[in-house]
Amino acid sequence: MQSKHTQKIVLSDQQRKDLELIVRRRKSSQSLVLRAKIILAGAEGKSLLGTAKKLKCTRETVTRWRKHWVERPGDQSTLEKLKEDPKAGHSAQVYR
Repeated sequence: MQSKHTQKIVLSDQQRKDLELIVRRRKSSQSLVLRAKIILAGAEGKSLLGTAKKLKCTRETVTRWRKHWVERPGDQSTLEKLKEDPKAGHSAQVYR
């Protein structure tokens, strides 16, 4: 049963395929795999705490990535939606 505090995640068929591919692919980074698993669990209506226990991470991590996913623009690719936001104080400028 989905908690009232859980972010509602609805995936397109393509997004689901992309996330499942990230999880299965051997060269995916572990952080990316964790994020993909969090989103897939959210789409299945799994609870925050249940997901955190299953994936051996904190409830805050699950909450953060579900919220991150939901707040990203719908036209972004699956991979773009899983990327971290730039850190505060870091600029894109390259110093020489």
